[in-house]
Amino acid sequence: YAQQIFVDGFYSADPHPGNIMVGRHTKRPVLLDFGLTKELTEDVRMSFSRLLVAAAEKDVQGVLESLDGVGLRLRTDVPFDGALLMQYFFRDAKPRDEAIREREERAESSRRR
Repeated sequence: YAQQIFVDGFYSADPHPGNIMVGRHTKRPVLLDFGLTKELTEDVRMSFSRLLVAAAEKDVQGVLESLDGVGLRLRTDVPFDGALLMQYFFRDAKPRDEAIREREERAESSRRR
């Protein structure tokens, strides 16, 4: 999906096993259903890129500006809306290594049961 969104600017919005197959000879994914597709302008693709960077850096203002660039309009007269949204986005965010370690610990714990 990163290729579709950031490079091609055109993506399938209905990804499920019935809409994707693997080519017999090419072994590459083949999209079958184009009923739910979207084309993205370069401005929107850049806003998505900025959104990812801002989220990774926990840059609240950058996230809010990027959301506006992808079409999510928050009420600027109600700053609490933005604060709640950011609290939700970053609710359980942890560094990647820590999240992976916790996932592996949970998996090991369930295998022992």
